[in-house]
Amino acid sequence: MENGIRIVVHVVPNAKETKLQLETDGSLLMRVNAPPVKGKANREITKWLSKKLRRSSSHVRIVAGLASNLKTLDITGMDEESFLEAIGQRRTTDPGHGSSDEPKSPVSFYTWSDAATKAARTPK
Repeated sequence: MENGIRIVVHVVPNAKETKLQLETDGSLLMRVNAPPVKGKANREITKWLSKKLRRSSSHVRIVAGLASNLKTLDITGMDEESFLEAIGQRRTTDPGHGSSDEPKSPVSFYTWSDAATKAARTPK
C-alpha cells in the first residue's frame, strides 16, 4: 500500500526561474520558467518538483487543473512534514502562538494512504 499527499498549487507561468513558495496564508505558489503552451509548464512543474523532492517523476502527478493556473498534484511516498522540509519550510508547531509573518501550515494538504484511494487514482 502506497501513501502520499495531495497539494493545491497556484501556478504563475513565464517566470524568470522555477520556484515554489509557501505564502504567509499557507497557500502554495509556484512560479514556472515555461510558457503555458502545449503542456510545457505542466512538464516543468512535474520535472522540477520531482527533482526538488528527490522522487521519481512518476511519483509527481497533476491530477486536476491541466489547463488552469490552479493545479492539484498527487505526490506518492511523501508526507506533509517531508514535503515542507524538502522545500525548505517548517511547520508552525502552535498555530496560535507563532510570529505573525511566519507561514502557516499549508491548508491545501490532503493525505491518502488506503488501497481504495490508490485504486481510484489508477487509470484503467
